Amino acid sequence: MTRSYRYALYIVLLAVVLVMLSPIYWLIQTSLKSPADMASFPPTWWPSAPRFANYSEAVSSVNFVGALQNSLTIAFITTPLTTL
Repeated sequence: MTRSYRYALYIVLLAVVLVMLSPIYWLIQTSLKSPADMASFPPTWWPSAPRFANYSEAVSSVNFVGALQNSLTIAFITTPLTTL
């Protein structure tokens, strides 16, 4: 394998990794935005003032513990059944 081929391969792999990680980045940065930042056009790449209170509001606005319990129950029941 030549050196230029290896460099080209690394560049392609780096581009693939960036494309694959971009939805995770978008999810995190959107979760930290205020409602005004989310509605802004064009979209911003990072919130002007990160709001970590969005997480506590999301947990307290719904029955988070009940939903988590339901999800874990389904996961623990279906995982052994599908591995049989």
